[in-house]
Amino acid sequence: MGEWLGNRLRDGAHGPPDPPGSEAPPGPALPPPQVFFKYRIRNNFKDGEYLGPRLGDKVFIVLLIMSLYWGVGDKEGMASGVTNIAAVLFMWSTMPGFGAAAYVPAITLERGLYVRERNDGLYTPITYLLCKLLEEALLAVPVSLVGAAIVFYSLQLAGSFALFWLTYIFTLLCGIILAYAVASASPNMDVANAALPTYVVTLLFFGGFLIRFPDMPRGWRWYSAICFLRYSWGAQMVNQFEDNDTIFADGKTILQFYDLDGASKWGQCCVLLAFFGAFFVLAWMALYIKHQKR
Repeated sequence: MGEWLGNRLRDGAHGPPDPPGSEAPPGPALPPPQVFFKYRIRNNFKDGEYLGPRLGDKVFIVLLIMSLYWGVGDKEGMASGVTNIAAVLFMWSTMPGFGAAAYVPAITLERGLYVRERNDGLYTPITYLLCKLLEEALLAVPVSLVGAAIVFYSLQLAGSFALFWLTYIFTLLCGIILAYAVASASPNMDVANAALPTYVVTLLFFGGFLIRFPDMPRGWRWYSAICFLRYSWGAQMVNQFEDNDTIFADGKTILQFYDLDGASKWGQCCVLLAFFGAFFVLAWMALYIKHQKR
């Protein structure tokens, strides 16, 4: 009896295993992007804990800017109006950098799963990175489009709405991929949450608004050149004032005062894409760093 029971437990409750060759053939394996969409992206878009950090700050900032700067573009001919427009454009350009902290957990909390699945050969680091970016872009593009429209038209801003939105979404994508790079290179989330905001805060000083480019010490101007927020704000400023560049201070127009006279708004917008490419490469390389074993 004991030998018979042992055989039953070993073979399974439903009898002995099927003879070789009788198993049903496995179905075709889905490619990694379809697996991500079917089992992760679709479920994440139904999860309030996932959507909250990605939508909450943007909704709040849009409503705050709309209520605080309502119709500011209609006062462009006044010195105070020009100052307020430059300030709100600076804040609008820098918010995606600060909001990037919300994307750090997307990498750090999945590290154990990523290591296991990568070791199992389910995907390569670049496939994983592209799928994560696709997931964020599917949400960021429509949300940013609605938010940009509310801000642009409620503030009665000038220039091209297309560039106003594209500059914002490119800056946001730079922030997302930067968060991925920092999170991938950091050993844990505590380090990433400290490193990313610190770096973004340093960029504020070199964006061109808190201190003008001509007034920066020569030893620091190189850092301004690699500050992606500088090009985001510069594109927004040129877009706003290129057709109505009024005298602002010291006999200079607003664009001359901030050393943006003659700058190309579309050129600066394209520079953001170059930063995105550089951050993408850094994030891709950082995914090869082994912080933990399987």
